[in-house]
Amino acid sequence: MLIDYLYKELRFAIMGFNNQTKELTFNKYIIYWLLMALLLGYSVIPKLYHTIVYKKTTGIIKYFDQQKYYSQGRIKYDQLPLVDFKVNNNTYEFYGNKYLRDAYYAGDTVQVIYDPALKGDAYINTFLGIWSPEVVYVLPTALIIFLIIGLDRIPQTIKIGF
Repeated sequence: MLIDYLYKELRFAIMGFNNQTKELTFNKYIIYWLLMALLLGYSVIPKLYHTIVYKKTTGIIKYFDQQKYYSQGRIKYDQLPLVDFKVNNNTYEFYGNKYLRDAYYAGDTVQVIYDPALKGDAYINTFLGIWSPEVVYVLPTALIIFLIIGLDRIPQTIKIGF
C-alpha cells in the first residue's frame, strides 16, 4: 500500500496528464535531479569506490609519451606520463592523465592507487590524477544543466499538448 502511494506520488511529481486540456507536464526540477543522478552515477560514484577500495603503492614516472588525437579535423598531441609500479615482483604500467604533465618530471616517484584484481586499472593518487575528468567535463556540464533548468523564465512545469 505504501509502495503504491509512493509510486503514484513520484509519477505525478515527474509528469502528470491533464484530461481536460490534454497536456502532459514535466516538473523541471525532478528532471534536473534525474540528470544529476545520471551524471553522478556515471562518473563520481565509481571514482569514490576507487579511492576507498583500491590499494596504494608507489610508482615511478618512466617518461612522457606523446599521444596523437584528432580534434576539430586536426591532429593534436598530448604528453601523458607513463607510470611504472610493482606489485608482488610483477611490474605494471599505466598512463596518467594529461593534466599532470606540468606537475611531474620523468623519474619522479608518485603514489599510485590500483585495482587489486586488474593491476592495469590505476591512477596517480592526487586530486587531479583521480578527479580531473570530473572537474573538467562533469562539473561544467552539471553547472550548465543547473543554469538552464534553474532559469526563472522557464516555467516550473513544461506542458506538451496533444
